[in-house]
Amino acid sequence: MVKYKNGKIYLCLGLNDFNTNLLSLCLAVVNTNGTIEQAIPYTILPDMENLYFTYSKFLNMDSSDNIYVTGTLFYGEGGIVRSGVPHTGANRGGKGGSTFSGTFVVKFNSSLEQQWVSTYLENDMDGVHFPFGTFLKNNQIVVVYNRGLFESNVQKIVQYDSSSGSISWEHLDTSTDVFETTRVASSLYTTDGNLYTCGSGFSEIDFVNVTGIYLYKYAFDGVGNV
Repeated sequence: MVKYKNGKIYLCLGLNDFNTNLLSLCLAVVNTNGTIEQAIPYTILPDMENLYFTYSKFLNMDSSDNIYVTGTLFYGEGGIVRSGVPHTGANRGGKGGSTFSGTFVVKFNSSLEQQWVSTYLENDMDGVHFPFGTFLKNNQIVVVYNRGLFESNVQKIVQYDSSSGSISWEHLDTSTDVFETTRVASSLYTTDGNLYTCGSGFSEIDFVNVTGIYLYKYAFDGVGNV
C-alpha cells in the first residue's frame, strides 16, 4: 500500500521473518530522493497468542497525517467450523496447521505511533469479515466489508471513531430488501460525498434460485450516517 503526501511516500508492507515464518506489518516513510526516513515493524496485537500473519490491504491518511491501515490476519491453531465440519478454506498454512482468520483496522499518529486497533475475529460465521474498500468521511475511517460466508454473506459498511477505534455506526445490506445475500466486489467514494458499491446478489423466489448484480448508491447525512 502506498500514499504520497507532503513530499513523502508512505508505504505499508509485510515484513517476513524467515526464521519464525511470521509476517508482521511494517510502515515506512521515504523521501523523493529514495532515502528511507523511517521503517518500523509492528505486531499490532501483542497480547494475541498465535498471531501468525498480518496482511495490509488499504492505507488511508487524514488531514492530520494520521494513518489508517486495514487488512486481514491469521491466528490460532484451528479453522472455523461450519455445521460441525471445518470449511474447505480452513487450512491456511499457519504455524500450528490450520488457522483462524480475522480483519483489523489500526490507527497510527503522524509520528507512526500505534493508537488503537479494532478487529473482527473468525469465532463464528457472522464473525467472518473481508474488507473490500475504505475511505475517510470527516476524518473518520469507513470500511466496506463482506460479512459471513456462504448463505450468510452480506455487504456491511462500518464507520470507526477516530479517537478510540470503537464503531460509530454500521449498515447491513439486508435493509435494502433487494437480495437475501450480497457479495460486494468493489466500492467507490466520490468527492460529492456519495458511496457506490457493486457486486453480486442471491435470492430464492418461489423455490427458484435467482442471482444478479447490483450497484448501490449511499448518501450520508450531516453527521456521517448512511
